[in-house]
Amino acid sequence: MNQTSLEDIKTKMDQASAFIEQAMDLSVPLLKTNQKNNVTALWEAFIKRTIAYDRQKAKLVGTNLIKNISLSRIMFR
Repeated sequence: MNQTSLEDIKTKMDQASAFIEQAMDLSVPLLKTNQKNNVTALWEAFIKRTIAYDRQKAKLVGTNLIKNISLSRIMFR
């Protein structure tokens, strides 16, 4: 993969991160209200959709992105 493609990926990830941070900022205050279960359900559905998309792509292209990501490197560094 060339450098331009990596930069395109990073740009899209940065944009996605900004939107996710905005959604988190809206969600966190609601966790202390009677909307906690609804907010949690929204986040679970979002994460489920993301994982389902990865599985769908894996079937089409034969490689799974999420399987290549180390949660221990993310969580414990």
